Amino acid sequence: MSQCNTIGIKAATKQARIESFLKHWQENDGIKKALAQKAYAQRKNALLAMDSPSLLKLCNKMNVDAFVSEVMADRVIRCEVEAGRFKRPVLEETKAEPDKKPQDIVEALLASEASRAKQLEYQKQQEEQAAEKLKELRTNSKEDLEKIAKKKGLQVTGKKEELIAALFGAFDADRKLEARKTELQALGKNGLKDLCASKCLATSPNADHMIKAVLDHEAERLKELRAYNAVAEEIVAKKREELMQKSSAELKEMLEAKGLKAGVSKEDRADRLLEGMRSNGDIDKIVTAQARDKRRTELVSMDKKALQKLCEELGANALVKEVAIERILDVEVETKTTGQEPHAKRAKK
Repeated sequence: MSQCNTIGIKAATKQARIESFLKHWQENDGIKKALAQKAYAQRKNALLAMDSPSLLKLCNKMNVDAFVSEVMADRVIRCEVEAGRFKRPVLEETKAEPDKKPQDIVEALLASEASRAKQLEYQKQQEEQAAEKLKELRTNSKEDLEKIAKKKGLQVTGKKEELIAALFGAFDADRKLEARKTELQALGKNGLKDLCASKCLATSPNADHMIKAVLDHEAERLKELRAYNAVAEEIVAKKREELMQKSSAELKEMLEAKGLKAGVSKEDRADRLLEGMRSNGDIDKIVTAQARDKRRTELVSMDKKALQKLCEELGANALVKEVAIERILDVEVETKTTGQEPHAKRAKK
C-alpha cells in the first residue's frame, strides 16, 4: 500500500493496485534494473571471493586506487605499538662480569668484600675528581667560562653559576661516557657481539666499531627518554593547574576515592593526586596517546606509495579489500565494462 501511494497509485481493490504497480514497474525498466542489480550482486560476490594479490592485480589493471592513507596509517601504528615504539624508553646497560668459577663460602665472602672495597674506592675517586673540577671552574672568570663553553659547543648564557653548572654537567657526561667505554671494553669481542645482538645492532670484527654502535644506541635512547620525560612534565604541570582550580574539599574527595591519604594543604593534596597518576601509569597513557596521534598525522601526510612501502616492510596489509571492491564496481558501472580477466581456454585433448 505504501509503495503504491509513493508512486501515486490509488486503485480501489488490491488486485487493481497490484496490476497498476506491475505496469508502472515494467514501464520504468523494472526488469532491466532488477537484472542489473542481480548482476551487480553476483559480481560483488565474485570479487569478494578473490584473494588480495589477485584483487590488487585487477585494481592495477583498471587504474583503481585501492589504498586509503588513514587505514594504512592505523595499521602501521598497530605494528609499531606491538613493537613497543610508544612505550617509555628504557636505558639498559650491560656491565662486564668476571668469569664465574666455583667458590666456597669463604672465597665468595672475600671476593664480595674486595668488590665492595673497590667500588667504594672508585666512588671516592669520582667524588674527589668532581670536587676538584668544581674548584677549577670557580677559579675562572665569567668571560673565561663563556670561552670554554663555546669551545665545547655549549649554548649557555647567564650568570656565572649557570655557566659553572652547565660546564660541570658536560664534564660529568664525559666522565660517565669514558666509564661506559671501559665497561664495554671489558666485555671482549664475544660479549660485545652478544650485546649488539640483544639490541638488534650490527656486529663487527672490530671491537671499537661495536662499542661505538652501542654508545650511539644508548645516546639515542637517552635522548628519547629525555624527550618523553619533558612531555610528561608538561602534562603534569597542566594537570596540576586543573587540580588547583578545584577546592581543597574536592581534592580530598578525589584522594579518598582513590584510597590515598588526604593530606592537609591544598598543594599537598594536588601533589598526592599527581603522584598517584604517575605511579598508576595515567601520565604514561596520556604521553603515549599524544605520541600516537602525532605519529598518525605524520603517516597520513606521507606520500601514499611511501606509506604503502612502509606497510610492506612492517608486514601490515596495506590493501583495503572492501574499498577496492567498491571502487572496482563503481568503475565497471560507470564504463559499463568489467575488469574481469577472461577465462583461460581449455587445452585440446
